[in-house]
Amino acid sequence: KLDSTYKNNTRTRLILIVAAISIIPMALDGFSQMLTDYESTSFMRLITGTPFGIFVGAFLASSLSARPLFFSKDPSRVLLPSGSRFTLSAEEE
Repeated sequence: KLDSTYKNNTRTRLILIVAAISIIPMALDGFSQMLTDYESTSFMRLITGTPFGIFVGAFLASSLSARPLFFSKDPSRVLLPSGSRFTLSAEEE
């Protein structure tokens, strides 16, 4: 499944979908407090905030783990799954 994501260049769409899914529990809890008399407990805040916290941690870790030093500071030399590379697609050029 990951290979098709890289082959079709849908990484940005996938990360936005995962971000939206991880925000949903937190948003539901927050809006229900804003629109009703409901007040969430600390445990509920922990449960609803955990998916977003995991997403932010994973995103930051993956963003900072690329080491340009190992690729002569040339992003096109980074080999991604399915043989993809960091280059502009023909429609972006």
